[in-house]
Amino acid sequence: MIPVLAQVTADPSAQAIKDWLGVALYILGVIAAVLVVLVYWKQLREKPSETPQPFEVKQHQSWATLAQLETVKHEAHGRIGRERKEIDAAAVVLEARFTATVERLEDQIKANNQAGEDRYELLHGHINAMPQQIITILAQTGALKSRD
Repeated sequence: MIPVLAQVTADPSAQAIKDWLGVALYILGVIAAVLVVLVYWKQLREKPSETPQPFEVKQHQSWATLAQLETVKHEAHGRIGRERKEIDAAAVVLEARFTATVERLEDQIKANNQAGEDRYELLHGHINAMPQQIITILAQTGALKSRD
C-alpha cells in the first residue's frame, strides 16, 4: 500500500469520516435523481397551453381577364416550344454520338474478323505444308526409303 494512504487510513476516525461522506454523497445523488424525475413527470402531465389562433381571412382574387389568360397561354407555349427545341437538339447530339459509336464498333469488328481470317489462312498454310516437310525430313534421315 502507498505509505501516505497507509497513514491516513490507519486512523479509524478518518475511515469513518470517509465512509459517512460517501454515504452522504450517494444519498444526495439519489435525491437529485428523484427531483429530476419528478420535474420531468410534472412537465409531461401538464397540458400545453392552447391559445386560439386568429382566423386569417383572405380575399379571393378576382376573375382572370381574357387578356391575362392569353398572356399566360402564350408564355406557356413559348416555354414549351423552347424546351422542345432544347430536347430535339440534345436528341440530335445523342443520335450523332450513337451513330459514330456504332460505326466505330462495326469497323473494329470487321478488323477483328479480317485478322482472324488472316490467322486462319496462315495456320492452314503451315498445316498443308507439313506433310511435304515430314516426307523431306524422313527422306533425309533415311527413315523413309524411296520405292525406286
